Amino acid sequence: MAPAHYLRALRMEQAKKLLQTSRLTVKQIMNGVGVEDKSHFAREFKKAYGLTPTAYRAAHLLAEEANEACTRQIAE
Repeated sequence: MAPAHYLRALRMEQAKKLLQTSRLTVKQIMNGVGVEDKSHFAREFKKAYGLTPTAYRAAHLLAEEANEACTRQIAE
């Protein structure tokens, strides 16, 4: 893997983790991982994970809420 591709993969992986675990905005995450162009970031993220960053976060949050609801039902 070329160094530029490796760096891009690292940036997308870090962005994915931040989308899952933080309440930072997409722009804050994008800047935090070293990408300055929002459309480029969205395109690269979608290429890597099949969803735009916003859609990825929404899907992850829905899954997390469903897991929490199941956990609460089991505890009751």
